[in-house]
Amino acid sequence: MKKELVKTKGIKQQIMTKNFILTITAVIILVTSAAVIGRKALLNSSSELLSSFAKQVGQDIGRIIELETSKVEVVAESAILRNSDVSLESKLNYLSGIVKDQKYKKAAIIDLNGECKTILGETVDVSDKAYFK
Repeated sequence: MKKELVKTKGIKQQIMTKNFILTITAVIILVTSAAVIGRKALLNSSSELLSSFAKQVGQDIGRIIELETSKVEVVAESAILRNSDVSLESKLNYLSGIVKDQKYKKAAIIDLNGECKTILGETVDVSDKAYFK
């Protein structure tokens, strides 16, 4: 009777050990598969997010450029700059105020002959540019 009891425990232990090994193997395979699939999903989604982010930044930069361009157009259409009776010095002073208020780097006035005068007192000849020919 003792021998039967020992054999029974041995068989139960063997079955439990085999099932335990199979369970551990299955868990390892599932965890590894989940990690690989999760990694691929993260890489794909991060790639899509980066692409979307880059597009959004590009659109924002485009809007900023459009806004700044419209500001410059408004300044260019101002009565002081368009009035030929106002002196160049007064126009440059007007531009200096705008540069200071808008935190631009500098501004200039270019006459029809291509002579460029900046608010910093620089004079540059740009008559060789295509739009003066």
